[in-house]
Amino acid sequence: MTNSTPVATTLTVSVHRSDTHPVYGRGVLQISIDDEGAGKYVKISEQDDDLEHYVRIDADELELVFQEAKKLLAQKTLLPFKE
Repeated sequence: MTNSTPVATTLTVSVHRSDTHPVYGRGVLQISIDDEGAGKYVKISEQDDDLEHYVRIDADELELVFQEAKKLLAQKTLLPFKE
């Protein structure tokens, strides 16, 4: 066995508001790499009230999911409702 050089790999990142704690804050999204041996997935989790809600997206589908979500949000019919 060779003595290889240590490396660091980031596997999780938190997305949060600047006034919210990145680990314990409500509504914090954690984006991570999930791999169960069948390929990589991007896992998006919301940490809230000691429960974990998440969605796993196949790495090959991530860009398409993002593009389609942007199309949905760009719809003119989604403009704020005016009474």
